[in-house]
Amino acid sequence: MTKKTLKDISCSFCGKDAKHVDTLIEGNNAYICADCIELSLEIVHEKKQEKLLFDNTELRFPTEINEYLNEYVIGQPDAKKVVSVAIFNHYQRLLYNKTHDDKIEKSNLLFIGPSGSGKTYIAKIVAKFLGLPFAIVDATSLTESGYVGDDVESILGRLLWAADDDINKAEQGIIYIDELDKKSKRGESVSISRDVSGEGVQQALLKLIEGTVADINPSGGRKHPDASKVRMRTDDILFICAGAFQGLDAIIKQRLGKGKVGFGAKQFDERQEKGNVTTKDLIKYGIIPELLGRLPITVEFDQLTEGDLVDIMLKPKNSIVKQYKNLLSQQKINLDVDLDACKHIANKSFNTDLGARALRTVIDGLLTDVFFEIKDIIDKGYNQINVTTLDDEIEITKEKNTNEKTED
Repeated sequence: MTKKTLKDISCSFCGKDAKHVDTLIEGNNAYICADCIELSLEIVHEKKQEKLLFDNTELRFPTEINEYLNEYVIGQPDAKKVVSVAIFNHYQRLLYNKTHDDKIEKSNLLFIGPSGSGKTYIAKIVAKFLGLPFAIVDATSLTESGYVGDDVESILGRLLWAADDDINKAEQGIIYIDELDKKSKRGESVSISRDVSGEGVQQALLKLIEGTVADINPSGGRKHPDASKVRMRTDDILFICAGAFQGLDAIIKQRLGKGKVGFGAKQFDERQEKGNVTTKDLIKYGIIPELLGRLPITVEFDQLTEGDLVDIMLKPKNSIVKQYKNLLSQQKINLDVDLDACKHIANKSFNTDLGARALRTVIDGLLTDVFFEIKDIIDKGYNQINVTTLDDEIEITKEKNTNEKTED
């Protein structure tokens, strides 16, 4: 058998000989050069992009999305309706754009509402329902490129990590950017204490949200000099930006002429604020017009009432009380929290102005001693923990199998 010389060897794909390429890799009676390998990888990437995570038969209709949200999210009927329609149309757009040249533009969302009103939770539940990768980032941790902190492209690394490094899944996922209001630029109505780099971060987010191709570091997006980068497109990623926007109500009142005091001032109904948020209000608050143009759907969230907080403890599939019941059931102990106790907890949580977030803090505080003494409780044969009220204070009691009750 005649041994091949360098001049006899060439790439089996492009035909270039060994003298005109940097590298030739030998296979089974074939060779491939570095240029053809790179081209092949690009073709594979493009083919992966054409594959959607679902088709028309799997697309969930707005009423189905809303029904699922109702199983987990208490209140916010208007917000759930708008989100259900927006999510449906976003993934309809992906299906349409796959087979049509006249592309439908993306409609990202802006959530506005008080802390603990369910903004983040609704986004998480939707992603879970659709089986999509979901990444959350706090806008306050983002900085302009070149400053200490996470640059905006690190967000994509987090989404890729959530997608188990599946680039195709990541490119159809959902990114939730919280506390956007904390990155408002300094303006006439904005506190001087706000982050001076806010406008720079907003500018950096523009291309990412609208659609671009970014080279990112995998494994959560952390920078490393030796890490190999992957290329990700953001055209089909749904971006949801959110914030409490404290002080926005004052801007709205001023515009509506309801911030006046004294004789002849109009009575202002707080409920009238909802639905009155305009682009000009948000610009005055410090969000740049270019970014608002990329967030065309605004979803307003209500302040949760004490009644809502009681329902949150009891009604959802994964309600907070059910979660604590499940924890204690691991040790074969039953937990019962009566309605009056739930109302007491809701009242205490409501007064913190943290909304639903405060519920877990309050309940954790009440049950800390129970969990700390769990071994002693088991050893003494107690299998029932009751949370009730006595003289308008929470009372926790324990029971044995014999129904003998002992006060804590």
